[in-house]
Amino acid sequence: MAAQFRQSAQQKASSSSSSSSSEQQVSKPGEVPCDVCTGTKLKALKSCLVCLASYCETHLEPHLTMSGLKRHQLIDPVENLEGRMCTKHDKLLELFCKTDQMCVCMLCTYSDHKTHDVVPLKEGYEGKKAELVKTEAEIQQMIQKRQMKIKEIRHSVELSEEDADREIAEGVQVFTALKESVERSQAELVDMIKEKQRKTEKQAEGFIKQLEQEISELKKRSAEVEQLSQSEDHLHVLQSFTSLNAAPSTKNWTNISVRPPKYEGTMSLPE
Repeated sequence: MAAQFRQSAQQKASSSSSSSSSEQQVSKPGEVPCDVCTGTKLKALKSCLVCLASYCETHLEPHLTMSGLKRHQLIDPVENLEGRMCTKHDKLLELFCKTDQMCVCMLCTYSDHKTHDVVPLKEGYEGKKAELVKTEAEIQQMIQKRQMKIKEIRHSVELSEEDADREIAEGVQVFTALKESVERSQAELVDMIKEKQRKTEKQAEGFIKQLEQEISELKKRSAEVEQLSQSEDHLHVLQSFTSLNAAPSTKNWTNISVRPPKYEGTMSLPE
C-alpha cells in the first residue's frame, strides 16, 4: 500500500512540483528531505510511520485529505524510518518493554516478551522523559556545584595572592631594616677598627720619635767619644773622660713594644 501511494503521489505531484518548490524550502544538509520529490528535494514536513516515508507539504496532502491515509500516524520529520520497524516481525515498534528496556512491536508481546511488563510507546517515552528531566536536574546541580567550587578555588587563590603580597611586603621591610642595621654596624665596626689602628700608629710614631731623638744624642756622644779618644792632650782627655765615658741617659726599651690592637669579640660569624 505504501509503495502504491508513493507512486501515485509522485504522478499527481509531478505537475505541481515545479511551482511548489519555489514556495517551499529546499532541504538543507542536516534536514530531512521529502522521499517523493524527484530532482530538487524539498524539506519534509512530516514522516509517516505506516508508509515509512517523509513528505513535503505538497506530497503530504493526500494524508490530510484521503480517508484511508488519515488513519496513518504522522510525526515530525525523522530520518531512518526503517529503524522504527521490528527487524523480527517487520511491524511498527509501538510498544516499550520495561523488563528488557527495549522497543517492541505488537507481535513481540506474544512471543519473546509475552510475560514482560510492556507499555505503550508514549507511556514508556513519558517515563524515560521524566527520568531524563531528573537526570538533567542532577547534572545541572552537579554543574552548579562545580561552578561554585571553581569560584571557591579562585577566591582561595585571590586570598593566597593577597597573603603572598603581604608577606613579601613585610619580608622586604624586615630585610631592608636588617640591611640598614647591618650597614650601620659595618660602618661602626670599620670606624672602631680604624680608630684603634690610628691610636696604634700614633703610639708607634711617639716611640719612633723618642728612639730617633735618643739615636741622635747617642750619635753625638759617639762622635765626642771618638774625638776624645784620638786626642793627644793628656789633660783634656782626663778632664773630659768622666763626662763622656758613660752613655747619655736613655729609656729602657727592652719591654716596650707596639702591640696590634685586639679585635676578639668585635665581630663573630654565626656557627
